[in-house]
Amino acid sequence: MRQQRLSAREKELCVLAVLSVYDSPYVHYAHSEIAVCVGFTRAQVQTALHGRPPSGVDGRESTVYCLALELAKSHRPMDDATFDSGRKVLGRDGVVGIAHIVSGYIYVAMLTNISNHHVPKAEENIFQGTKKPDFEG
Repeated sequence: MRQQRLSAREKELCVLAVLSVYDSPYVHYAHSEIAVCVGFTRAQVQTALHGRPPSGVDGRESTVYCLALELAKSHRPMDDATFDSGRKVLGRDGVVGIAHIVSGYIYVAMLTNISNHHVPKAEENIFQGTKKPDFEG
């Protein structure tokens, strides 16, 4: 998360995209609040956790989220059209940065699930997004 290629918000969108695909309760717990701290609304976090680009983000942020989601879902090489659309907005370095964060958080999700670290109970004024099957957002 120290890389300079992407803003804090863009990095967090990558994490939320991963969390929309991977069930990792502890990472989900931590990054719900982190996303709010970097400027997203709770509704935007909820939408992102449900696999949809949040409304109210700019074009670059939407591209970051969509590309991160594609990488998190994909189990095959990225097609040229997807790479080119990301590269046009983010540059080659930006696409590489997204791949770095997505792959890192897939790994983090796996490791935290192995340890089965329990999520702390919600405290007052602490936000934790939820994955609801009937979410309309």
